[in-house]
Amino acid sequence: MNTDLHPSSGDAEKWIDVHYHGKRNFMTPEAISFGWIRIDPYPMLAYELSRGEGMRPKDGGLGPTIWGVTVIGVSWGGTTFAMNELSHGGFHSRTEAWDHILGLMDRAAKGEI
Repeated sequence: MNTDLHPSSGDAEKWIDVHYHGKRNFMTPEAISFGWIRIDPYPMLAYELSRGEGMRPKDGGLGPTIWGVTVIGVSWGGTTFAMNELSHGGFHSRTEAWDHILGLMDRAAKGEI
């Protein structure tokens, strides 16, 4: 897939939309923000922060808000790919989710991912 998208917050959303064919995560369907964890060197790493309602196991009703982080890679030439399971996650609070994103940014800056 070849596109003319360039790294910016808005473009991160487009890349994630392309990768997932416009489908939303059923557990955290409400997208809150998008951005880049790394834009250079390739692959670029785009993230989505989202939220949804948890489920109560006893009666199947809605539970507390859950937060999700999704990360994809974008290689030179516009191919997208899923990152390993350590990059994604579900969290009990927005703060925990942001801490995860910031931790990924730190690891990327150190060349660890």
